[in-house]
Amino acid sequence: MAIPQSYYEQPSFLEFFQRAAISLNELCFKTDKPFDFTFVLSMIQSVKLIDIFTVFCVAFLFTGLRSLMTRFVSVPLANALQVAAEHRPKWPESVWKLLIYSGLWLQSLYVVVLCGKYDFLQNPLDIFKDCVFGDAQLKQAVPSDIYWMYMLQLGFYVHSIIGTLYMDMWRKDSVMMLLHHGLTIFLLEFSFLVRAWFRLYWYPLKVLYTSTWGIYIHHRHNDHKLVLFFNCMLIALQMLHIYWFYFIILLLIRVATGRQSEIEDTREFEEETTKNANNGRPHDD
Repeated sequence: MAIPQSYYEQPSFLEFFQRAAISLNELCFKTDKPFDFTFVLSMIQSVKLIDIFTVFCVAFLFTGLRSLMTRFVSVPLANALQVAAEHRPKWPESVWKLLIYSGLWLQSLYVVVLCGKYDFLQNPLDIFKDCVFGDAQLKQAVPSDIYWMYMLQLGFYVHSIIGTLYMDMWRKDSVMMLLHHGLTIFLLEFSFLVRAWFRLYWYPLKVLYTSTWGIYIHHRHNDHKLVLFFNCMLIALQMLHIYWFYFIILLLIRVATGRQSEIEDTREFEEETTKNANNGRPHDD
């Protein structure tokens, strides 16, 4: 069955919601195929110890690298730039995240766009075109560049849980940040196991559009696996994006209305003096 060319055009948000609703309704709520626990078990059993070991090694290296950067780069740089005392506690975290996110983004940009081997960004709906659902997809070889992109991202988010708990300043959204890291690790590992390269392009008109409508137009009559469960995780991640967007809007309103004379992180607790030495967490009393 030929796919209408209009499906490949960038959808509006209205088209996205309409098509996602059609896809989820027919694939998840009107399907005659029951939930496949056997496939879930096969997916779990396909996890390789070497991959788990690699992820934790990368997380350990990121944690060590951050400690070294804090001591030999961030602190001397703060002294050289005469960073104000009230900003110094969060300075190492900001420097680290600027550098590490830039590095990971550039690596992903090269793999997804610049190397020319994949068209994830240009034609996201075709990602599922030749997908074979079932145990066969668990045995497909992973290209080395895709493999190391996953290992670096998974290792970074495992490190990020450690960082949020023990290294970063504690903020109003720190619990949500931990939830974000957990969801991201789960989604990355899930997509790695089933050989589906998600989270590599724009959200939501690339990712969610593909994970709903892309599967629908190519595999509406096939026995697709865990579509509803996986899309629920992706949608939950989008809800967290909206949650953090709220903080950005709140900051802009405060600056625009003159209620705040300088840019401050609205996620932080208002009374710095109530924080103890445990990563800036407020006292319980």
